[in-house]
This record gives sequence, C-alpha cells and structure tokens, in this order.
Amino acid sequence: MHIDIKEAKEKYGKSETTLRNIVREWRKGKHKGAIKLDNGRVLFKVSFLDDKFKAQNTNPKTNSVNLPSIDERTLAILEKQLDEKDKQIEKLQFLLAQSQENYNKLIQSPEPKKKRWFKIF
Repeated sequence: MHIDIKEAKEKYGKSETTLRNIVREWRKGKHKGAIKLDNGRVLFKVSFLDDKFKAQNTNPKTNSVNLPSIDERTLAILEKQLDEKDKQIEKLQFLLAQSQENYNKLIQSPEPKKKRWFKIF
C-alpha cells in the first residue's frame, strides 16, 4: 500500500520537510521506500514509513503518546452516530406499535348507533 506526502504527514505526525528529506534520500538511492508516478507525485510505501517512524501513534508537535489515529477517531464518531440512530429507530418502532394498536382498537370497536332526534309516525 502506498500513501502520498499529505497522508503520511497526517498519519505519522511528521512535518512535510521531514518527508521531503526522505524523498531526497530516495533520489540519491539510499533506500527504496518511495515510488514516483508519471505525473511527478511521490508515493511512500506504508511498510517503509512504519519501520522508519516505528509505527507509533505519537505526535511530537503535542508531545502526546498513543493518540488515536484518524481512522479510530472516525470510527468512534460513526459508532456514536449509529447509537443515536438506533435510539431514534427504537422510539419510532415504539410509536408505530402504539399507533397500530390504536388502529386495531378502532377497527374492532363497533360503530356507535346514530341517534334519531325525531321519530317518524
């Protein structure tokens, strides 16, 4: 799997300069951790960057260790949204069941007889 500089910057928390220095090393032939596409865009091998940066979820800019990755944060947000939707669905199912019960009661109950206000002789 390959990622570009922008994605590598987000994933590993390294500066763009650091990643561009790796590209310079790659051009000098020191390692084979990157490939260049026809359009000039450079892609890094994820396994190479994992080895180079020890694949830790560290962000040196905030000195935090084990920050959740973007994928984990996105997953947590999506799970929260799913829980909220599940609650809404449960409420709607309850309301639907109540309305069906009321409808069935109305159907089963006999119609009230119409009262005549006057008698025909």
